[in-house]
Amino acid sequence: MTPEQHEAIATCQADMDTPTNSTRPVLISFTGQISRSQARRDLLSLHNGKDVLIGTNQVMEMFALMNETDPGRVFQKLASLSKFAAAPLGDNLFSYRFTEVIQMGAIPVVYADDWLLPFGVELFDWEDVAVVIAERDTNQTIEILSRISDERRCRMRQKLMELFEKYMKKGENVLHGIIETLERRATKRTTMTGPPPKNPTKLDTRPSMNGASGNETATSIWTPLFDKTLTWKTDVDHEWQERS
Repeated sequence: MTPEQHEAIATCQADMDTPTNSTRPVLISFTGQISRSQARRDLLSLHNGKDVLIGTNQVMEMFALMNETDPGRVFQKLASLSKFAAAPLGDNLFSYRFTEVIQMGAIPVVYADDWLLPFGVELFDWEDVAVVIAERDTNQTIEILSRISDERRCRMRQKLMELFEKYMKKGENVLHGIIETLERRATKRTTMTGPPPKNPTKLDTRPSMNGASGNETATSIWTPLFDKTLTWKTDVDHEWQERS
């Protein structure tokens, strides 16, 4: 993106819809092989040639009128003019369009029901920076996106670019994000509901896998109590049932 485009995001100009603002006039766009999935075919039906631009052939014809015929440059230009950009599944659940549109400052709209988005919830929540729409609801895309206010869209885009710079811009950023996710997951405090058991040191007297029993049992059912990462949370609606 250009310095001017970065500035437009930082100042929310990219998301202020006014008659004189044309920073990102396209609501949603997508260029790619339409035949790769039903979601892509459903997206094509939304193309209106104005602020919803879907499909490589349709888009290329429009940009040809502006003397731009290189597909790569057309994609980059279109994404930089779009508030949102679609990242539907194709032959695989993941589409490289996902990271490409983020790089151009467009908020990704994901259509891939079984795809687990990058990193983990320990790092950040994708709902804060992206839109995930069920494949079966692709035809409701315009309605869903139109309900997102300018202010919220601005916050989403600003946070998205912050995360891109930190975790996605280069290979080492991605590795850092993976490592940080695993570290947070490893040190995550686990909360158990219900009052602490009356006898937390009681060992399980049931036979273990190797046939031991009683004090010879290798593990205790209350072993987690000795892990300092665990905490108890009282739940008045939960009655603790001690096992024996």
